[in-house]
Amino acid sequence: MSGTEADLDNLAQPVDASPVLRIVERLKDRGASYERRANLIFRALVLTILVGLVYYLGLPFWSQFVDGRRETFLDTQQSIDAGNAALDTERAVQSRQLADALAARPVATLLRGPLMSPAGHVRTSGGTVFYGRSDRLAFLPDGADSLREIRVGERFGGPLQGFSNHVEFAGQTVLFGNARGALVFRNDPAQAEPVFFPGPPQNEDSPLHLTGSLVSESTLYLFGNDGTILWTRAPRDWFERFETGTTDTIVGGYLDAGVPVFAGPAGRLFRIDEDAAGGPRIDALEIDLDGPVTVAVDAPAGWLLLSGQGQGYVLLSARGGTIESGSLPPETAGECCGADAVVMGERVYALVNNAVVTSRDGGASFEASAEIGNLPNTILATPQAVVVYSGQVNPAYRSVDALRGFGPAPGAPSIYYGHLAFEDTVILHGAAGSIARSADGGRTFETIDDILDDYLYGNATDGTAFVLFGGNGSAAYASTPRAPVQAIALPLVADAERTTQFTYGGGLSLGDGDFLIYGEDGFIRIDWRWRDAFAALDLPPGAAGDIALAGFIDRLPNQVRGSADISELRQAVGVITAQRDVLTDLQISTDAELQRLNDFPHSLLLLERQRESFAGFMATCRGATNWATPPEPRGIAEADADAITLACLQGWEAQVRADQPSPWSLVAAQLPPGILLLFLLATLSGLYRYNLRLAGFHYSRADTLVMAMDQKGGLNAETLLKYADALAADKVEFGKGNLPSDQAAAIVQAVANRS
Repeated sequence: MSGTEADLDNLAQPVDASPVLRIVERLKDRGASYERRANLIFRALVLTILVGLVYYLGLPFWSQFVDGRRETFLDTQQSIDAGNAALDTERAVQSRQLADALAARPVATLLRGPLMSPAGHVRTSGGTVFYGRSDRLAFLPDGADSLREIRVGERFGGPLQGFSNHVEFAGQTVLFGNARGALVFRNDPAQAEPVFFPGPPQNEDSPLHLTGSLVSESTLYLFGNDGTILWTRAPRDWFERFETGTTDTIVGGYLDAGVPVFAGPAGRLFRIDEDAAGGPRIDALEIDLDGPVTVAVDAPAGWLLLSGQGQGYVLLSARGGTIESGSLPPETAGECCGADAVVMGERVYALVNNAVVTSRDGGASFEASAEIGNLPNTILATPQAVVVYSGQVNPAYRSVDALRGFGPAPGAPSIYYGHLAFEDTVILHGAAGSIARSADGGRTFETIDDILDDYLYGNATDGTAFVLFGGNGSAAYASTPRAPVQAIALPLVADAERTTQFTYGGGLSLGDGDFLIYGEDGFIRIDWRWRDAFAALDLPPGAAGDIALAGFIDRLPNQVRGSADISELRQAVGVITAQRDVLTDLQISTDAELQRLNDFPHSLLLLERQRESFAGFMATCRGATNWATPPEPRGIAEADADAITLACLQGWEAQVRADQPSPWSLVAAQLPPGILLLFLLATLSGLYRYNLRLAGFHYSRADTLVMAMDQKGGLNAETLLKYADALAADKVEFGKGNLPSDQAAAIVQAVANRS
């Protein structure tokens, strides 16, 4: 008996059922273990197949998808850049229009300062002092944007009527006009000191009011109503009063060959002897003049004194010591219109009542020129013509030669309140915004219409530019005497009670074409600072430049920002800003998507690198910072520029061909991963089959043992022997199994062999 049969006999003996069942359980456990292992191997096998499919099929498609997406985003970026460039170009147009608008006219700015009614101003070394009917001064330091309030009323110990005039004497500024005293300072008005006036108590019905001043070589004189003449040689310390013996107003003071002379009531002058023992002495002089002096002019023959009442005149001889009286031609008779006079060379033109008389000997004698029955009250003269005008009736009159008569001035049909004369250019301004300009010295005028509708009372000039101003916040400006005159929008002046536009009656030049005008509770600076500030403004490309431009426009004064042209510019800039915001949002999202694609491990950057390399190569080769921009000649003829570009392109093409990969390099790159995948597939397939069959073997052996057990728990030998071969472990193949396809192939091969 062989060993195998003996073993089977032993197995056929009755045994305890428990060990058999335990063996069956172990076999099933082993089968389950191998089955689980086979499942894991199967998953690895499927994963390997998927990796292979992804690597050889999915990755190329994914790379093309990523490159397509990147190229789309790159094209979007180019479109965004083109859109930003177009917006920058459009903004540059708006910037030029804004620069032109700011260069066309100055901008008026309301200055912050004290509420007061300024009557005048005085320039100091550090700024401008404004004074008026108030116990406060306003000081504008040079270059400042706001005025500083200086309260001076408490320095006089009581109510103060304010100041109406000023005079410079011995390096000091003296403000005067009120009844209590003067205010004296050098450069800083904050250091001003009061000097009280002497004399009897003031008449409550007619308080002291000083209207003028006169400065001789050593003495300062102030004069005004009630026959008052005050004098001092140390204005910080004291003033003395002359006894004039009259209560009439002293209307003027003049230096007759260095000797002070004052015009008093009708038919009387006062002369001061400054060298008299014990101090200056006043002498009253009788003169042949029917009324008080209305106008005085420093003529070549001496001071000429005229009255609007009567036909007389007085000449204080330029040689000094003599006082001559004379009569004007009868055309000047009457008391209607006052007097005015102007000197032009050796000629003196005098306007008395409604007639013009002319002196050809410097004021020593007069002859009739013309009688003008239209109540003129102002006369001006140029080398080309004499012009008279009225602030009450129109038109203006002019004469090429005053001795030959006057006629209506061509082009000057209105009522005028003032004038400016620049060599051969004359400007008249007056009622209802009327402006007339003569480019031939007053011979003919042109009317400048449609500028303003309000009255223009005052003017200021720096010798070239000028500004006209007046009622209801009206102002006009011209950069030169013959430049276009343009209206200037003045800001509203607001106080606690109202917001309105006031009348401006005073003005001064601040230099460089800048002006300051002032009036009822308002100080307006008219300057070119906004033009200069915009010229210095840096507008970078993109949204930062849009914000800078919009912010600059928003900072402009309200009346400028509200003008039609600036308002349209602001709207256009707002549209640019809105469009830029859309592009900016699109740029942010595009950059984010590109960054996300660039962060992928296998996102291809070859296309962009080629573009960048091409741009850098062309820039370096052609010597330009932008390959699309022709290089600067640098000594090379411009005709060679195309040849240089062609040579650079050929060099780039040769470099690209040299960098192209060969087919063998592609095979070398792709074949090793394929071989590795095939090896893994073959190995995993064998392991999978082996573990699966081994699991089946253990399961079948367990099933055979169960089937061979009898009812008593023993093993049936016959049944066990019947399935012994099937349960043998050496029947399990490790290698490739006999698959149904293999059997089909074998059948086909057998049929083929028989035939």
